Amino acid sequence: MDQGASLKAIQERLGHKQHQTTADIYTHVTKKVSRDLADKFDQFDPKKQSI
Repeated sequence: MDQGASLKAIQERLGHKQHQTTADIYTHVTKKVSRDLADKFDQFDPKKQSI
């Protein structure tokens, strides 16, 4: 997923009937994912917005 594959595509490739099975086993919050998310949330931080 970190490389851009969708959860649905991974689920189908692995043959899982439930997407939750795939998510529980194969999704992890990596440092890169955590950093990218923090960057996205920064746009809502009033202290970091330019006027």
